Amino acid sequence: MALKKKYEEAQDMAEEAQTAYRQQQDALKNQKEKLGTLEEKLGEIETEIQKLDGDKLGYTEKRASYVGRLKDQESELAVKKKNVATATKTANEMNAERVKTRKSTDKLEKEILKSIDQRVQTHFGTRLAAQEFSGQIEIDHDKETLKILISPDGNAADLKK
Repeated sequence: MALKKKYEEAQDMAEEAQTAYRQQQDALKNQKEKLGTLEEKLGEIETEIQKLDGDKLGYTEKRASYVGRLKDQESELAVKKKNVATATKTANEMNAERVKTRKSTDKLEKEILKSIDQRVQTHFGTRLAAQEFSGQIEIDHDKETLKILISPDGNAADLKK
């Protein structure tokens, strides 16, 4: 009987060991499945990293290209600014009088008309005096009228009547 009891105890221990073994096998199987899933995710992540590294390289090359073009354009701009400054300086030197006499067209027109009026007045008076006449000439540019008064005896007082 003692042997039977030991046999039963051994059998119970064997069953417990088998149960524990099956539980360990199941746990190991679950761990392997998790590991397989994690390895798949790791592979996907590595693939994505390689793709992003390629994209980064492309963007880095594009950026370098853009920076190079930007520097070229900045150089061109500097040259063009220098050319404009040189051209402006040359134009100012060539047209120094123009710079000094910057007047509006209305002001210039009035000055020209005033000058013409003065010359006409002087010439008119000289011609009348040569003929021993006296007279006046009035020019109104705004109304576009010309008024001439002449006295044959050379007496300017007769003109005011």
